[in-house]
Amino acid sequence: MLKKIFLAGAALVTTVALAVGAGYFPGWPVVGGNSTSQCVNNVNGACVQYAPAGPSVLNGNEMIPADTGLSSGQNPQTVLIPASLLAGGQNRLIGGDFTTNLWQRGTTPLSNALPASAEMTADRWWVISPTGTVDVLKTTPSATAADYLGNLGFYNGLEVRRHTGTNTAGLTCIGQTLDSKQAAPLVGNNAVLSFYGYAPSTYTATSSNITVSIAYYTAADAAAATQGTLQYTGPNSQAAASSTAALAGGITGYTAAIGGISVPASGGGTVSSGVATISLSATPTRYAVYAPIPATNSAGTAITGVNVGICGAFEGATAVTTDFFELFAVQLEAKSGTASANLPNGVTSPSGFDKRLASLEAAYQYYYSYVLNESTSNYFAATCGDSTASVANCNLPFPVAMRLPPSVKYTTGFSAFTTTAMTALAPCSAAALATASIGTSTPSVSNVMVICTASVVPAAGSVNFLVNNGTTGVISASAEP
Repeated sequence: MLKKIFLAGAALVTTVALAVGAGYFPGWPVVGGNSTSQCVNNVNGACVQYAPAGPSVLNGNEMIPADTGLSSGQNPQTVLIPASLLAGGQNRLIGGDFTTNLWQRGTTPLSNALPASAEMTADRWWVISPTGTVDVLKTTPSATAADYLGNLGFYNGLEVRRHTGTNTAGLTCIGQTLDSKQAAPLVGNNAVLSFYGYAPSTYTATSSNITVSIAYYTAADAAAATQGTLQYTGPNSQAAASSTAALAGGITGYTAAIGGISVPASGGGTVSSGVATISLSATPTRYAVYAPIPATNSAGTAITGVNVGICGAFEGATAVTTDFFELFAVQLEAKSGTASANLPNGVTSPSGFDKRLASLEAAYQYYYSYVLNESTSNYFAATCGDSTASVANCNLPFPVAMRLPPSVKYTTGFSAFTTTAMTALAPCSAAALATASIGTSTPSVSNVMVICTASVVPAAGSVNFLVNNGTTGVISASAEP
């Protein structure tokens, strides 16, 4: 008996040694390999057995074992992780980190507003509120606040609030519309939307609910319209926002597509007709939903874009200052929709938040819109050449090339120098700007010409500058979809 035990133990040690020495998966197919990539049996220098050929690519459903590192007594200790979660996903949304969002339209872009049709708020985010007066603002919770997430690197959120002193109830939706290029990786995959949500106990929606939608549409990718007003959304965003709020004038082929709630694991809400209803906690909590995005709709029409929306239905009848919900770290990822035995709905969970460098995030936002607000800092906004004794033609470059030639609007302001010594300034006059403030009706993706007519500038051919010298001037360029 002792001899048998000894031999069995020796065999076990030998087996473990061989497994460790050859790796835990000797002879398994290699991703990207062919039938002669990996030799598993070598005799006298000649390979007599190769591992089978592996798949050419990963689809994100591959399951990788891992130890959770949980303390003793907690389960599960060992889990299988889909490969796509380890890789980390690229956030298809722009400006979802409200700390690095530029907030070019102001940190309270809408106040006491009734945006019955969609208007822009934080960069790339529209809001629509058909019947209720609302505020949208950048919030900065203190370290002692109930909604503080600075410990996770999210110092600011986006707050949607029933305006102080009003008692008008109504649905308010915040969202983002993706053009065809931005949406392309989502088509044919699961779109997984995740965010941290928070609502105080004074939020008046039933059960502190919000509704969350991921929808696709078939409308052609839109060019900018003929306006460039500061809150301009772009035609597809305008129509998609109307669809989100169940209003007339929606976007072509709009289909709400949420298939389920993946975070929290308990579900945390319900899904009906492609829209999720989630009850927000009074502690910032991460939520995630997923939607399969097909390549074509049921009629065979190609999917061209994706829209996300998050709505709250304020129901208060009294004037309060704390009827709001907040969003932090909003992310939309493309995950494999391929079903498997382990993942019957494909990959539905989110990766960690894709926290991009502030400089990269700014470039993404400038790709869609650029807003230059005049200040009293006296810095040069653009280089000009005087064409007459009262007109300076100024070339304003955009920070990055925009996605298409934008619509541009000029609100009177700024100044130009009156002498070649550049010792005095004259404001650009309203009268000359009333008919044609922009030198060309079709600005390029890289720059626009601004015409400043002042009381006097140096002689034709002189160099001049468009100068920040007040608080009224705004130049806004919009290439929003």
